[in-house]
Amino acid sequence: MAAPRKDFDAVIFDLDCTLADGKYNSQQAMIAVQQALPHLRGLDSVYAAPYFHPPVRHFAEQIGQERFNRHLEDAHRLIQSFYSIFGLHAPNTQEVDISYHTWLAAYGQRGNRRATPSSIETLRRLRQRGIPVVILTNGAQQFQTHKAREIGVLEHVDELISSESVGSRKPSSRMFDAALERLGTQRHRTLMVGDCFQNDVIGVRKAGLGAVLYNPSSSSSGDHYGLYYIRNSSDVLPLCGIGAEEEELTENLGSLSLREEQE
Repeated sequence: MAAPRKDFDAVIFDLDCTLADGKYNSQQAMIAVQQALPHLRGLDSVYAAPYFHPPVRHFAEQIGQERFNRHLEDAHRLIQSFYSIFGLHAPNTQEVDISYHTWLAAYGQRGNRRATPSSIETLRRLRQRGIPVVILTNGAQQFQTHKAREIGVLEHVDELISSESVGSRKPSSRMFDAALERLGTQRHRTLMVGDCFQNDVIGVRKAGLGAVLYNPSSSSSGDHYGLYYIRNSSDVLPLCGIGAEEEELTENLGSLSLREEQE
């Protein structure tokens, strides 16, 4: 069988909800809130978590006290709306504060973070083939780097570039230019993978790069009305010329080398 066509020479990955499993993170934070507030324990945490998603996911020291206070007001409104959606009583100030601070602490807890399915193995495959990879993410450099290290993806990429380090946020072309400068590849031969249509598709296409939308809830991977979806990060491999037969051969050679070392 012929090897798959290699469409791209380098890959840019988004971090949150692409390499980092934000859905799992939010569900664990929701469970923590339910444990702190007994009247919420009757809710299905998996179903409720998407509705309980405060806009601030960082601590004051990470984003500045003024910005934190401003966004905290939005978070309180969201929590009040959450209670209304599920037909609960209007929360008092103490319940709102407990909800938010419990959620924030749980969201930032190491044990509540993990990489998305197959993302680490995908990054390993790309590195084995010598395909450069960077993470391009909106957020604070130190915080996002720490998160990427915790979930095990940082060691498999060439660099993590944050909006803080660039001085601009996706979908600004400055972000993609910074990634291209690090990768040293041509625009049309560089692929961006992310979960946000506005940031990771529209902005990317305007910048002249290839784009695929990561959507694990999609019914299938492939081209849908001009937009390429993937359900799993491993779906990127064929776009970089890595086929299933080659992956199996690499695994077999690795196993053979290990057995020889043991003997």
